[in-house]
Amino acid sequence: MAEREKEVHTVFKLSALKQLNSTKSVDNKLTLMQYLVKFVKENYRNAEKFLEELKDIDQAARTESSAIQADVNKIKGNLKKCENLINKAGESSKDRFKPIMEKFLEQATKRFEKLEKDLATALKQTDEIAVSFGEQKGR
Repeated sequence: MAEREKEVHTVFKLSALKQLNSTKSVDNKLTLMQYLVKFVKENYRNAEKFLEELKDIDQAARTESSAIQADVNKIKGNLKKCENLINKAGESSKDRFKPIMEKFLEQATKRFEKLEKDLATALKQTDEIAVSFGEQKGR
């Protein structure tokens, strides 16, 4: 049976990044941040692509998960109201409200269930990333 290699992960708190600019070299010419930038430019030329991968992070950082959850809950409530209206609607051959809205509700419910699942996945992944950087879940 083949043994799996154990991966070693180094974890640091994001707040530690603030200290990179204030930590100076012995000769007081470079900060730790300047040294790291120089080192990465010299030894990891493809690292600049990393910034391209982060282009949407600024927009994502502005969105709070509690606001998204509130919007999802509002949609859920509106779907429930729609369902109640459909159930109260009478059957009439002239009025096509009920059959049309039942079809709409079925499609909307499926899409909403996918939305809830996607939100749960996103929140879980956000927590996992936070923990990997030594931060608390749900922040």
